[in-house]
Amino acid sequence: MSSERGTVHKLTKLESEVLERLIAGGGQDTALLRLQLDRAVIEARTLTGVGFFVDFTVPDGTPKLALGSSELGGVNAELRGAKHDAGFMLFMKDGYLSTLEGFTYDEPWPSDADEGYVLSGAGWW
Repeated sequence: MSSERGTVHKLTKLESEVLERLIAGGGQDTALLRLQLDRAVIEARTLTGVGFFVDFTVPDGTPKLALGSSELGGVNAELRGAKHDAGFMLFMKDGYLSTLEGFTYDEPWPSDADEGYVLSGAGWW
C-alpha cells in the first residue's frame, strides 16, 4: 500500500468522471456535494493494490448535508486489463464529503486504469 500526502492536488480523469456521475442530479444534497467538491482539498491518495482511497478536506463554512454520515454508490467501470468491473463509493462524514473509494473484485488495480475505462451506472443513496 502506498500513500501520497500533501503532494496530491488534482483528481485523475477517472476519479473526476466517477465523482461527476456519483453526484449528478438535481436534488439539494447532490448540489451541496458539488459545492463541497468545488471547495475541497485533496488531503491524500492511498493506493491499496486492489483500488484506492482519495481523502478530502472541506473548508470550514462550507454548507453541509443534513444526512450526516452516509455513502453513495452505483457507479462501476470496465477497466482495461481487468477481468471484472471495478466499483466506486463516495463517503460523507458529519455532513461533508470525506472519501472516494475505487475497488476491484478479487484482482489487482490496473496501473493504467486512468487510460482505458468505460463507466456505467449513476449515483444512488
